[in-house]
Amino acid sequence: MEESLIWFEKGVTLFEKGNYHDAITAFDKAIAINPKIAEAWHNRGLALFQTGQYRNALLSFNNTLSINPQHENAKNCKKIILEQLDEQKNPDNKSLPQKIAVDGNYANLWPRMKSWLVDSLIILLFYFFLTLSIDALIYPFVGYTDDTKSVALLISTVLTIFFVFPLYFAYYESSIYQATLGKQFFNIFVTDLSGKRLTFSRALMRFFLRTVMTYGPIFIPFTMCAINFSSKKQGIHDKIIGTMVFNESTNESTLDR
Repeated sequence: MEESLIWFEKGVTLFEKGNYHDAITAFDKAIAINPKIAEAWHNRGLALFQTGQYRNALLSFNNTLSINPQHENAKNCKKIILEQLDEQKNPDNKSLPQKIAVDGNYANLWPRMKSWLVDSLIILLFYFFLTLSIDALIYPFVGYTDDTKSVALLISTVLTIFFVFPLYFAYYESSIYQATLGKQFFNIFVTDLSGKRLTFSRALMRFFLRTVMTYGPIFIPFTMCAINFSSKKQGIHDKIIGTMVFNESTNESTLDR
């Protein structure tokens, strides 16, 4: 193996461990030996970004694109850094930041299932609170009877299924967190196919389609198999809507690799 590739792979390993400064040194050594390795420049840019050296990172991505003009991840990273630099120059800029996906770091079925259980528990607790609240509102007018309890349960059930559930998922997955509370707990988040944050309408469509695919008994095994065996760990709903779910490699935002 060429010495440049040895240093490159060492840099990748250090980067994945969160040792960004040493990773930069390793990528520098790889580039010094062979300055035509586009991925070395690109990964150097990623590491520089993680240490807050945006301008140096931008230079690395420019070098990546000079070697490989079709490097889509480098294009996306460059765009994001330019937006970051613009926000620094214009602090009144109200544009919101977003998480940035690491190509290949897709979330598999297990953390997605665990996050769904957490989200379901959160909404279940809200459902109980909503039921008690509606019951308390009805009580002064009709008193406490079995019918009152049934009406409260009916109203809270309808509101939870048709409003709370979809709005909860759509709001959080289209927010700057790009993840519900359950997904945030397990450090996974949702993007479109270009790694960008979803719009509210797209997140809402994703929820309804996922619901059909998840709760329809015929589709459950197909959805699970699709996530497990898809190269990008996409469920059937992800493929139709055009979304992906990523792991966060660190607690900080990370750029496309």
